[in-house]
Amino acid sequence: MVQTYRHKMFALMFLYALYVSFSLAGLHNCANATAALVTLSGSVFLFQTARRASSFSFIWYSLSAALFAWFIGDLVWTIVGCASSDPQNVIALYYVYILPGLCILSALVYLSVRGRRQWARLQFLADILAIFMSVLGFAYFFFFPDHFLLLISFDPLQISTFVYLVTDLLIITLALTVYLSLKPFAIPRYVLASFLGLILFTGGDLLYIYIFLGGQYVPNSLSDILSLAGLTAIASGGILYTVRPVPFFSTDRDTVSFRAVINRSIILIAIPLIAIALKPGRIEQVGYFAIIILLHQLLTHFFRGLIVRDMEISQHERQKTLLEAVIQERTRELRVMNQTLENLIKRDAITSLFNRKYFMEYTEEAIETAGDDDRVWMLLLDFDRFKSINDLYGHDVGDQILRVIGRRLDGLSGEQTVVARLGGDEFGVVAFRPKEESISRLIQNVLKQYDEPVRIGAFSIHVSVSIGVSVWPDDASTRSDLMRHADIALFVAKKNHFSSTAFFDRATNIIIARKNQIDLGLKKAVIATEFCLVFQPQFSAGSNRLVGMEALVRWDSPEMGIVPPDEFIPIAEENGFILPLSEWIFRNAMQKIAVWNTTYGKNLVMGINVSPIHLEDGNFLSTFNAMLAEYRVDPSWLNLEITERFAMTEDAYIVTLFDRLGEMGVKTSIDDFGTGYSSLSYLKRYSIDYLKIAKQLIDGVSTNDTDFQLVQAIISMATVLSLRTIAEGVENEDQYRALEKLGCDEIQGYYFGRPIDGDEFEELHLKE
Repeated sequence: MVQTYRHKMFALMFLYALYVSFSLAGLHNCANATAALVTLSGSVFLFQTARRASSFSFIWYSLSAALFAWFIGDLVWTIVGCASSDPQNVIALYYVYILPGLCILSALVYLSVRGRRQWARLQFLADILAIFMSVLGFAYFFFFPDHFLLLISFDPLQISTFVYLVTDLLIITLALTVYLSLKPFAIPRYVLASFLGLILFTGGDLLYIYIFLGGQYVPNSLSDILSLAGLTAIASGGILYTVRPVPFFSTDRDTVSFRAVINRSIILIAIPLIAIALKPGRIEQVGYFAIIILLHQLLTHFFRGLIVRDMEISQHERQKTLLEAVIQERTRELRVMNQTLENLIKRDAITSLFNRKYFMEYTEEAIETAGDDDRVWMLLLDFDRFKSINDLYGHDVGDQILRVIGRRLDGLSGEQTVVARLGGDEFGVVAFRPKEESISRLIQNVLKQYDEPVRIGAFSIHVSVSIGVSVWPDDASTRSDLMRHADIALFVAKKNHFSSTAFFDRATNIIIARKNQIDLGLKKAVIATEFCLVFQPQFSAGSNRLVGMEALVRWDSPEMGIVPPDEFIPIAEENGFILPLSEWIFRNAMQKIAVWNTTYGKNLVMGINVSPIHLEDGNFLSTFNAMLAEYRVDPSWLNLEITERFAMTEDAYIVTLFDRLGEMGVKTSIDDFGTGYSSLSYLKRYSIDYLKIAKQLIDGVSTNDTDFQLVQAIISMATVLSLRTIAEGVENEDQYRALEKLGCDEIQGYYFGRPIDGDEFEELHLKE
């Protein structure tokens, strides 16, 4: 507000100074055009003030109309002047310039009448009459005694000049009367500026009349400069009112105090004294002013008594009115504070968009008010790889990107569309649409906001977004289901590819629901009672000698029953459950192999699948060594099976980990070899003992020539690299014979035995 007020004041002062400069330089067309700009700007500012004014808006509208009328006159004057004609020959213009004075006069009359008590109004009228007669006498005796007959002639120019004079005298009278009735130390700045403008305006007008009647008027001379200065000051008063809109009557009119009587008496005496001092007159001048002063004093004495009595009776009412005004002001301030607080509650701090809370409330309301032919669409937006942007450029740049994208998306907001930031890099859009209207156009508009790169300082960053879409009532009947299904669609979109849009599908919902069920089941699962280990034997090819076994985990959920490992292991890796589960697997597997090898004098090898999450734990090796010591396990009895994808990771930590395990004597295997990124590079880089050939290749080794050749190539490569091979998933004799022929070292699969629990394994494979 303060900045706007200063800008407006500066603009007015600058334009007025420019007008004065053009006038003094004799550039009349430029001066006329600039004068039009001054009054047009002032009129607009006063109109804005009138619209904001809680009371007395009529005054500001009238003053705005006065400046606008002057603007029209100056505009026509400028056009005529630019057309190489003399504007002074356009008679209609003189009547246009009457309108500003009449508008100002109407504002003063309104101000003089409104709110004044009955007896105070009579006193006020007496003051007006006395001051007007004094001012009129002053004007007649000093300015116009030689031209008075011209003023009352029927010539159009003289008639307009006569109206100017009467209007100006009335303005001066009302302005002085109103101003003298105010407390001098409680007058707001906007009142001072406005009254100064009235004096300057009427002074310029009177000077114009005087020199015009003398045939000496020159456009853009001192009279015009004074008149425009007055209009500029009036406009400044309107601007000041918007900064501190104190009600006009809050200054308390002073009509009956001794000081007020003295002030008005001084004015009435000062006017004739100034007239006589400037132009010594005859005895009729003294008599004229003396009669006015005497009559005014008699009326004042009479009305003063009536006013005092009336003021005493209504003192309580005035106090009540003042209190109500204070209460209204405090209420307004409280309303503003409440609105600010409500915005803080509804808005996101970084992007200034609506926040998650309001987003859900609006969605709920939209669903409640929607009819049978309406649809409520929900779009959930999530940046692709936003974490990498934060990691690369820093979180400050990330926040600035959110602000830029937020401003772009805010452009899509409307009466039936709400955009919100839900948290992190996730945004939400709720759109209320008729049933027959497609949502594709809105989706395209959303995607367009991400097309243009975001420029932050020296960086130009491209961001993409994935969108999940659901619609009420087709996909959900409640707000929570609508949001959950949009989130499911977003999950599918992010799995597909970047800048993807996915609509909710109920088949996908079944998959996600199953995943959520497993996730919830894992989080509350008791490992010791719900999980168990089973063991599948591994035999040497050719000799059919038992060389080891693989430990496999099984989950029997109380709610879901038997859950396959390929379902719950990936979810356990996502939610962190894999760490305590892996530790439990290691302890039980180590305990079994230690007991079996010690009891039966064997040197069997226990294969244990290791999750990449477990390997990346910084405490893996120390915990692993502690368990070796606790269960007295020879490291050579263990074979840690690692996925090929994890082995492909080019990380110094992984290389060191394989080296340490090799130094300890622990065997390592690459599991499911042949289905992923099979490469010689990492086989040469790491200390690996086994390649476990994937079941997908073993299935066709005896029937498919391509699979046969692939398995042959893997075994040959392993032989060259001094690695042993284990074929998993061997289910029939033909597969076994083919692998035996190819030189595979070890066999694992249903052909030799299914995974069974420890007691059964011991009874079937260890006891002779």
